[in-house]
Amino acid sequence: MVFTITRRVHIIGCGMPKSGTTSVAAMLAPVLRARHEFEMDPAAQVRLREREGEMTRADVEAWLVGRDERCNAEVDSTSFLWTWADILPGLFPDARFVATVRDPRDWCRSLAGMLLAMGDVADAHLAWGRATTSGDTGSRPLEEPQTFLSAAMDYWRQSAGAIAGLPPHRTWWCRTSDLSQRADGLAHWAGVHPDWLRRTPANRGVTPLDDVRAVLADEWVAAVVTADDDIAWQALGALADRE
Repeated sequence: MVFTITRRVHIIGCGMPKSGTTSVAAMLAPVLRARHEFEMDPAAQVRLREREGEMTRADVEAWLVGRDERCNAEVDSTSFLWTWADILPGLFPDARFVATVRDPRDWCRSLAGMLLAMGDVADAHLAWGRATTSGDTGSRPLEEPQTFLSAAMDYWRQSAGAIAGLPPHRTWWCRTSDLSQRADGLAHWAGVHPDWLRRTPANRGVTPLDDVRAVLADEWVAAVVTADDDIAWQALGALADRE
């Protein structure tokens, strides 16, 4: 007898890194097959090869389709998928999207806190830094804080622009800070009963904010966030305010 798997739901979470993609997967995991950061290491290599011209757009699309089949998830909540937000809607016409977004100032500190807590930064994170920014967000993130902040904001701008282009009728945007209180909205978007959701996002920072502030001074963070960044953040906030 041959068994086939039928998806009841196909949700792709491609929010900003450090914005709640882990929490989206954890919140929906009690009722749906959820994955987070599936095949992150291979994806980083695909992105690097794409940037260097070693993979065509057709090659990348084929890899993304194969990855989706291997993932076999109803909820694929994965931060690096923002990289291909322009082609995902066409590749997966049945999919709906969850895009979590975060204020750039909080985002920079959250990323620094994660890297500070890691100690030895994972190879996949280093690869993503090389593939998506003009600087280095990973190897020594807090030894040269101004260099780190410049690269981090480059990363934020790219992800903000990519996520903003997702199709409005197929995307549920949410600010990181609102994720818990908007659990019912997430449940409605996923087509599940809200009582089944895990109400408190599971991903909690492990690095005290004071430790990060000691390295990333307020004036340095403020200096790298431009007026255009604030406009982009306001536009994302407007998308997140839609119900």
